[in-house]
Amino acid sequence: MATTVGQPNKTATSTGQGAMAPAKPSSPSADTSVVMRIAQRYKVDERKLLETLKNTCFQTRNNQQITDAQMMALLVVADQYKLNPFTKELFAFPDKQNGIVPVVSVDGWARIINENPQLDGLEFNYSEDTVSIDEHHKACPAWCEVVIYRKDRSHPTRIKEYLDEVYRPPYMKDGRAIPGPWQTHTKRFLRHKTLIQGSRIAFGFSGIYDEDEAERIREANEHVVVTVPVGGATRAEQARAALGVPLPVAPPAAPLEPEGEQEVMTERQFAAEHEQTPASSQDETLDQHAIRVLRACKTRNDLRVVWDGLIEQYLEGNTEIPSNVEDEFNTRLDVLSRK
Repeated sequence: MATTVGQPNKTATSTGQGAMAPAKPSSPSADTSVVMRIAQRYKVDERKLLETLKNTCFQTRNNQQITDAQMMALLVVADQYKLNPFTKELFAFPDKQNGIVPVVSVDGWARIINENPQLDGLEFNYSEDTVSIDEHHKACPAWCEVVIYRKDRSHPTRIKEYLDEVYRPPYMKDGRAIPGPWQTHTKRFLRHKTLIQGSRIAFGFSGIYDEDEAERIREANEHVVVTVPVGGATRAEQARAALGVPLPVAPPAAPLEPEGEQEVMTERQFAAEHEQTPASSQDETLDQHAIRVLRACKTRNDLRVVWDGLIEQYLEGNTEIPSNVEDEFNTRLDVLSRK
């Protein structure tokens, strides 16, 4: 199956070997500030520009204040790629290092791709095989391929994205799946993902993210341990640092769960209460044990304690945590974070 956009001149089927040159924005005069250029482009009051965009272009939580430096960083990206922050082609959220994560909507990606002067058409190809990741999404091809033609290259750029690597499961609340765009428009979102990844390779776009990537980054910022103190680190913290495994962070001055939640249990107490088979038994491997206890967690506190205990068990066995166990932890964390 194939869908073509534009009229490519080339029929070659191999990936271009030329150097990837990023889109080069026009170089404004040095005495014109980015704030002035954005204000003039959209005919808004320069004095009100920063405050207006702070209130409309940043997604924040807990009434977090946006600094002028963060706002300026967003304007630099908007100016470089000629994206309109007023129409949500570009927005952002603050990261943990007082910087920003610039997010480009699908409409914004379509704009910067189509406005690139070297674009000479593109087409999409789809797998003839359909796959189902879970029971919640529509039938979808196993992969989607974008073929991007450039006027300055003799061969097109071909990029494939596979559904099982980019699909996002639905949000779960009270044991019920809340369908999202990946469930209601599965093929469309696979195509979006493929187009964005292909454009990065073909045109060298960098420093910007799509909405799906941004959401994953945001979740990681909220739940990942970034640094481990030297000297006073606990064994669990040392394990996290050694394995580079993402873990939730408990705020130092406030409990993770609302009042009324039971006290945090140790990993042994949790396993005993849920009648988990010890990892050392003959009929259950450590990996099976890990997945079972992770799935039994009902709160983030329980998940955090169980995960720390599992890390220690893997370290004691001198083995790495397998990807399916990490995936189970991340999936369970995602579910519990939305309850």
